[in-house]
Amino acid sequence: MIVKSAAPKTCPPSGRLDSKIACIGEAPASNEISQQEPFVGDAGNRLNDMMVNAGVVRSGCYFDNVFPEQVVKRTSTGNPMFFVRIVGGKKQYVKVYDSKYGFTTYGKNLVADLIERLQGTTANIIVAMGEVAVRALTKYVDVGVTKCRGSVVPCTSMPHRKVLCMIHPSATRKNHLWRYHSIFDLRKAKKESQTPDFPPVLHNFIKEPTYDQVIQYLAKIIREKKTQAVDLELFNDEISVFGIGDNKHGIVIPFLNRY
Repeated sequence: MIVKSAAPKTCPPSGRLDSKIACIGEAPASNEISQQEPFVGDAGNRLNDMMVNAGVVRSGCYFDNVFPEQVVKRTSTGNPMFFVRIVGGKKQYVKVYDSKYGFTTYGKNLVADLIERLQGTTANIIVAMGEVAVRALTKYVDVGVTKCRGSVVPCTSMPHRKVLCMIHPSATRKNHLWRYHSIFDLRKAKKESQTPDFPPVLHNFIKEPTYDQVIQYLAKIIREKKTQAVDLELFNDEISVFGIGDNKHGIVIPFLNRY
């Protein structure tokens, strides 16, 4: 009797190649493989909900994954990801990624395939959803997604293409607040999809202010009464950094350092 090896089950990308927004995930789930369409399971339902709230039309987007096959994750150092192969009636595990060392050689080849597919699209903004997609497409290889989400950066393999980092929709299961972060990021993606040009860089940004600079800046914004964006960073459940600014100026005020 000849035992045949089972062919891997994959999920192809979906959507129009001339879409202005490309959404890239990690890997398909079993129902996405069976339906042959990315983001149709639980993560897809969550993404659909957030897209509606952000005013993004799903039918106008392109969808793809870094890995075309379903991955198996193991709880160990680096949270490695594997493809499962059936060879000669036995399971074999092919490692493609872990958060400590990044992509394996096999995984890097799949990233190259993804880049080739994205080059065939005309998307003005590529939304990298989750750690794997962010690491595959951007410079953020050692930064958690929650730290870089909302950032618009050049794609490492296609510097002329914009990538927006975003938390993976499935992660909103364990932290509902991330849903609102993702809605905000999708609204930003919608805005960035209007042009291939990168947003202007905020040059007047004070990262290590003196005490006098902090007082002068706060007095200035109180006096001008302009709308400001704020951001808080926590460390050990305490405020470590407070950022405030508008579309031209900004300042980062550290709370852990003494003046």
